[in-house]
Amino acid sequence: RLYQWEYANLRDPEDNVYWNSKGADGVINRTKWTYNSGAMIAAGVRLYRITGEDHYLKEAQATADGAYNYFVRSRNGITLCYPFNDPWFTIKLVRSYIELEPYHKNCTRYIETFVADLERAWTKARNDRGLFYEDWSGQKPNPDRDKSLLMQDAVLESLGAIAIYKGEKK
Repeated sequence: RLYQWEYANLRDPEDNVYWNSKGADGVINRTKWTYNSGAMIAAGVRLYRITGEDHYLKEAQATADGAYNYFVRSRNGITLCYPFNDPWFTIKLVRSYIELEPYHKNCTRYIETFVADLERAWTKARNDRGLFYEDWSGQKPNPDRDKSLLMQDAVLESLGAIAIYKGEKK
């Protein structure tokens, strides 16, 4: 029921990307964050596996394509990349792409784009102590944000998820 409610109330029918929230007053916060769509993709894949109902898989695929097209673009001279802010949100989307990939080959490209971001972060977005900046392009480091445990956790979760993903591919 929660999945159906979110699909009906928070999915933007224009691009299948999910808005952030709906208040008790009925007002929708139309901000789109990567993790909102990621949560619904993962839920769709899991509901498909449990029920065998194709509409869950088709909805997950539509959201995956919509989210990639919405969030990934050229920024600061980088051909294609995810947003430079909130990498802890983006890994939630990428983990859902990993779950969906066996059913949707477009996800391979979506994941590879993220891997390029992660590799760029490793080489260009760390301070002199090795801590990662929020902006994985390395072009606009916010020196206060590198001290956040959340910032470092995003990298660790990303490295772990991609290592497992690549290990399963072998």
